[in-house]
Amino acid sequence: MRVALVHHSYGTPYGGAAEPHVRELARALRAAGHEPRVIGSRPGPTRRSDEDGIEVVHLGRLPEGPLRSRGFDGPVTHLPALVRELARGGYDAVHAFSPQDAAAAARAAAGRATPPLVFTPVEPPRREALAERRLRLRFWEAAIAPPTTLVVPGDDPRAAVWRWLAVEASVVAPDDADGHVKIYCGG
Repeated sequence: MRVALVHHSYGTPYGGAAEPHVRELARALRAAGHEPRVIGSRPGPTRRSDEDGIEVVHLGRLPEGPLRSRGFDGPVTHLPALVRELARGGYDAVHAFSPQDAAAAARAAAGRATPPLVFTPVEPPRREALAERRLRLRFWEAAIAPPTTLVVPGDDPRAAVWRWLAVEASVVAPDDADGHVKIYCGG
């Protein structure tokens, strides 16, 4: 399977908590015989590279300062390029790790026979975070709308998604006994 793993700040100093998850998932997919491609963004032109046998695409984005100073959530200037990349990429599945990337993936899928879309918010929603920046709540709403599969990395993020967005999420967590990933759905 060709799988797109999307996190806007992958490979930058702002990769945050999602970057190790993306990297490990890419390695696990490659080890299982799949073809992962990590898609991130950074200022400047689009660049493609190979990191340990995994293709990494850094989509170019414009300076975000003017948008941030006006209260917009970010980064967002890479989203048109992300929609194009996902629409023409021939992916069998797309896994996004931020609300804006998941919303763009849903937009790329609009009106097409599309691959499955999975969204894992590594940082759970908080009331103040949902309300503090322009477009943030709209990105979350678009990211969790069907047919997206929402998967969270633990019970606390699951509770936060339910509390602030009224959406039930599946929990994916490693089983300490054997190291395999288990998915827990429902209560």
